[in-house]
Amino acid sequence: MTTLLAALFTTPITLSGPQHAIMLAPLCLAVSVVYKAVSAKNLRRLPLDAAVLCATIIGGMYAVGIGLWALYRISVG
Repeated sequence: MTTLLAALFTTPITLSGPQHAIMLAPLCLAVSVVYKAVSAKNLRRLPLDAAVLCATIIGGMYAVGIGLWALYRISVG
């Protein structure tokens, strides 16, 4: 049992291109919920504020990715 649990941390999971984007959503959601829970003054607005922050993070990541891709395409081709 212990070796099975250790294998989860020592053997990486291979992901394809779309799977990287899918795994970004739960990571951003977890970070935004924790951040908003710590810094919120009104916990009734926590789900909405966390969703907005999650969408902002994901949108920013995609914007940076598209910008870097465009810069690469301009410099290479």
